[in-house]
Amino acid sequence: MQNLQKILKYLKEAKNVGSAFLVTGAFGPYTRGHEEMARAAAEHAASTGHTHFYHGIGASELKPDAPLTHEQKSEIVSGSHKHIAGSMSKEHRGKLGFGVIPKEHSITPFHQIGHLISKGHKNITIAVGSDQLKKGGLKDRILQHMERHGGFVGADKQVHDVNINFHQLGKERVEGEIPREKFLKQLRGGDYSGVKGGKLRSAVASGDEELAHELMPHSIKDKAAYFKLIRGQMDAVQRGIESKRAEKEAKKAAAAAKKPKTKPKKKKLKNHLRK
Repeated sequence: MQNLQKILKYLKEAKNVGSAFLVTGAFGPYTRGHEEMARAAAEHAASTGHTHFYHGIGASELKPDAPLTHEQKSEIVSGSHKHIAGSMSKEHRGKLGFGVIPKEHSITPFHQIGHLISKGHKNITIAVGSDQLKKGGLKDRILQHMERHGGFVGADKQVHDVNINFHQLGKERVEGEIPREKFLKQLRGGDYSGVKGGKLRSAVASGDEELAHELMPHSIKDKAAYFKLIRGQMDAVQRGIESKRAEKEAKKAAAAAKKPKTKPKKKKLKNHLRK
């Protein structure tokens, strides 16, 4: 009987898929700053006993602030995972399994967590920017959700008893504009605190390939192709916006043309003018 209990215990432990570390964000598009934060997060995840490392990519796509599709971002992030896994410290290399949460489960961070729970993860660490750890941010919303329901409501609509922790991803971001030459110097010196998806989009939009290349992940070998991809997607989004605007104006004009024209009413002359 004791042997049977040991075997059952072993099987139960074998089925445990371990602890998941989730980096969630919009990544519109994925930058060197994103990659370097993910690298540091992966080292932290491995050193704290996590077995799986995931990126949860926001579902927003084909929009001015998110020009790439989820599929395009997933391909880029997957390439980044290979780069990160290969460059981890010797003591942590090979300890993590890497993955990207599928689009249908990436609508919000809540959906992403639900997906991890469905995979069997009971211990999950959420890595987010400092702004999401403040009052009213993602951390607050998740804790309130768990307090209200007595656990986390998964994709199966059932309440799950899971342990969720939080980890700050990177330092406080530098907001505001940085002079171009100073920014280039910072990037080449390894300071990525000012890197944001919006700055990469701006560099691409202005045709500044030198700056754009410095903002791209190290895992992107063909930076000219990445530049072309972002530019093409931004142009496509803009064409879509202009097309919708033209369609809206055409419908408005057609509706106005269908309205019957009313003849202007003749003003009645006052009696004293008729005499």
